[in-house]
Amino acid sequence: MNPTLNQLRLITYNVRSIQRPERLTDFENAVNNDAVKFDVLGLSETWRRGRETTRFSSGYVLHSSGADPTTRPIGTGVGFYVSASVDRQIEGIRFISDRIIQLVLNVRGRRKLRITQVYAPHSGHDDNEYDAFLEQLTSALNGRSFTHDYVIGDFNAIVGPAQRGDRCCGKHGLGDRNDRGEQLVNFCEAAGLFIANGLFKKRPKRRWTWLSPDAQTANEIDYVLTRHRAPIADVSVLSRSIFSSDHRPLRANIRLPHARCFVPGPPPPPPPTFDRLHLQTAMAVFAHQLPDDAPLSAFIQAMYAAQQEAARRPEPVPRISDRTRHLLARRSRLQPQPGAPPHTGPSPRSPAKPRAGLS
Repeated sequence: MNPTLNQLRLITYNVRSIQRPERLTDFENAVNNDAVKFDVLGLSETWRRGRETTRFSSGYVLHSSGADPTTRPIGTGVGFYVSASVDRQIEGIRFISDRIIQLVLNVRGRRKLRITQVYAPHSGHDDNEYDAFLEQLTSALNGRSFTHDYVIGDFNAIVGPAQRGDRCCGKHGLGDRNDRGEQLVNFCEAAGLFIANGLFKKRPKRRWTWLSPDAQTANEIDYVLTRHRAPIADVSVLSRSIFSSDHRPLRANIRLPHARCFVPGPPPPPPPTFDRLHLQTAMAVFAHQLPDDAPLSAFIQAMYAAQQEAARRPEPVPRISDRTRHLLARRSRLQPQPGAPPHTGPSPRSPAKPRAGLS
């Protein structure tokens, strides 16, 4: 990602395991082609263990956060796959758990952008596990505040279009809201997040992110959450799967903040100077005028008035000297005035023609 770009292309994708070396190689080959445009690729269900950073010969970098290596595989794991240029702009990575990972990017000067990639428990886990996941996500988002803050990933929840009273989702959506969708909506309402998928009208075949094994059910369960809607230019599902998975990639185009240009203004006036004796005299005079039971605010106001009385502000230095003013006035007098008769002599830039002599 070049910091001068106008947009950040952010993808979240459930890859259904890149644990085995051959699977990871297939993933690398699939995403490193011109057909897939992204700057940051968030991954869920990687199945990778532990916390690690892997650098590939292609120049790309994988930051992954998985389960404890000593435990049995449980089908979780999250990560970020980025180019070397983006990796150089990462301020920090937080390997929070096997379901949550965060990165902070430096964009446009000193501005920061935070991305949180998640993988929520699926329907095979009970509601208590889903609640625990949302509590952990809440804790991860607390603390440091970011104007540009995005949460992406597989939430295993169907939100659907906005219902009456909803403030965190748009009117566009796919499917009927289920219990997990209700939990997610309640979480977003409490956290001040907006589900950006619903901002944009898409055809149903451009909304679903997961397809059932029998290819009979398609649901929208991957989402992009944001604190501010204005930077989101578009959220759309890529029309084809770029890797062997039952999910399709979800991409958000985010407008990056513009760097502010410094425009010099007039210099501040020089601070006043004070004659000590004059200041002491003025303070004594103003204090003597106050009654004994005057409030403190009256005394402070009297001291301020004494300060203004004794202040000696330096004369402003003129930007144009007297000599320059005189020369400008002289040049103005020498210029032809409106309505003056035109000059009839020879042009100063061409010599006068000689008169014809007598023959």
